[in-house]
Amino acid sequence: MKKLKKGGGYKKTIIALVIALVVVGLYYYFDKKERERLTVATQNNSQSFKKEGELFFINGENQDTLKMIDIEVASDEYERTKGLMYRRSMADSLGMLFVFNKEEQQSFWMRNTYFSLDIIYVNKQYEIVTIQKYTQ
Repeated sequence: MKKLKKGGGYKKTIIALVIALVVVGLYYYFDKKERERLTVATQNNSQSFKKEGELFFINGENQDTLKMIDIEVASDEYERTKGLMYRRSMADSLGMLFVFNKEEQQSFWMRNTYFSLDIIYVNKQYEIVTIQKYTQ
């Protein structure tokens, strides 16, 4: 049978606590650095809306205009990837039109987009296929 050294359990406990504190400290340090980086990126990359056209929503039966919004166009990979990142808000009368070369299912990554969006999918015939409301 082994003899236990007096106070050996306390040393292990103290070492474990020190390691835990170091891990927690590093987590908060790097989390703070990431928040600071995002704040600087937000300040450097914040954009205002740049009107590049108008989009009309037309009733297919009687051709009445249901709504018109000013749009910014994202027609290349860079613009589509950036999308509405770092913008804090957008009026209901504004939108971003994402133009793709192929008609196929698309997905959107909403990182650093600070408000929910309605995504309207449109086919080659300019018909609304589906609407995803309040995406996060």
